[in-house]
Amino acid sequence: MKIQWMETDENNILLISEATRAKYRLFHKRIIVHLGAWKREVDIMECEELEENTIGLPMSLEIPFLMPEDIEYDMVVDDREVFVGPIIVYIPFKKSKQLTESKLDSYKKRFKNQELFNGCIIICTEEDIDTESDCVEGYYYHKETHEWKRGHFPLPHVIFTRLQLRQTTYNHLVLRIGDKIFNSKIFNKWELWKWLHDNETVKDFLPTTRECLSLEQIDNMLEQFQIVYLKPTFGSSGRGIYRVAKIHSGYVIEGKNYRELVHQLENSRKLTEFVEKKNYLIQQGIIVNNSARHSDFRCYLQMNGLKQWVCQGIIGRIGKEGKVTTNLKHVDEILTGKEALMKVFDIDSQRAEEVEKKLIRTSITVCHELNKTCGHFGDVAIDIIVDSDLNVWILEINKRYGSQSILKMQKKELYHLLKITPFYYAKALAGF
Repeated sequence: MKIQWMETDENNILLISEATRAKYRLFHKRIIVHLGAWKREVDIMECEELEENTIGLPMSLEIPFLMPEDIEYDMVVDDREVFVGPIIVYIPFKKSKQLTESKLDSYKKRFKNQELFNGCIIICTEEDIDTESDCVEGYYYHKETHEWKRGHFPLPHVIFTRLQLRQTTYNHLVLRIGDKIFNSKIFNKWELWKWLHDNETVKDFLPTTRECLSLEQIDNMLEQFQIVYLKPTFGSSGRGIYRVAKIHSGYVIEGKNYRELVHQLENSRKLTEFVEKKNYLIQQGIIVNNSARHSDFRCYLQMNGLKQWVCQGIIGRIGKEGKVTTNLKHVDEILTGKEALMKVFDIDSQRAEEVEKKLIRTSITVCHELNKTCGHFGDVAIDIIVDSDLNVWILEINKRYGSQSILKMQKKELYHLLKITPFYYAKALAGF
């Protein structure tokens, strides 16, 4: 279906050919046409100048946007209501100046060489959303030419965002499009732990975690677990993480390019600093077989075109000896989930597949509970550690995860799948 803007004497009409009217069974004299969040009751008029599968809209419709004529749309008819779309907005940045030509060019990779559905995919920044006129200024993707073209659009059916929108903007959008904004909520590690720990379904998958408020608290956790990790409440990519272990002669504190041995915790300036800042967490250390090399797993979870959570893939990261984290700088090996399980735990292929299924089940369960508890998500990466008894522990949920590990493994199929699937979810969420 295409849209054609036409010069007409009347301004409250929708023009359509007799063949298209019959195809979609549009037998009502008046219908309500929807373009994203915009809707209006109009008269249907037949126009034989129009090709089949084209609708005509009058230039005099007096709306502050102009839907592109050079892309294909789908049309869904529900009795007297006609929905044209889907119109999907993707928001990666807050400020317009951040959406540079080079950034736009890089976002083409999400869609190039993909079997892309009909509709209007728009990229813009939060600053480009006008809540007074209920319009969006941005760029739409032309799948035939693989170009971004600038335009003015109505508020969409669905918004996929990589950032947390301002509360006033978010509230207005919810009023206009409902619960069709996903991945907007940002949470820190402590908020996530509290939300999920109160949930009977998933709390047993969470390591014991406390706010770091005193050295005595750290010592009590060490009495219980022997090893703990100190993590910044906010932060990512393994930055600022320290490992504290209790040994016969005192305590060992290790971090990036940092190692300290103290007889008493109060002798450590680093730990005293964390307590004073009150922005660190203490987390139970999970014991694995190969304790000299830290290892963890990342599960990529997305809502698909059937509006179901699926695990798109799992990677295992084995850190360099003596390193506290498994971010790219400190990683020694990146393997598939199954390969990493076999290597770290010295188990056979069948047993590794069983554990991998447990990782997937646990991750999907956590995602269901996340959406019940925290907001609306459709694209996350879950970091998991597996202990010596092959139990699964949830470390972190990332909604702004990177793809460097996948590219390093040359898993191009997984990379493209992760880039395009949220838009198929958005299409389904829009009702197309």
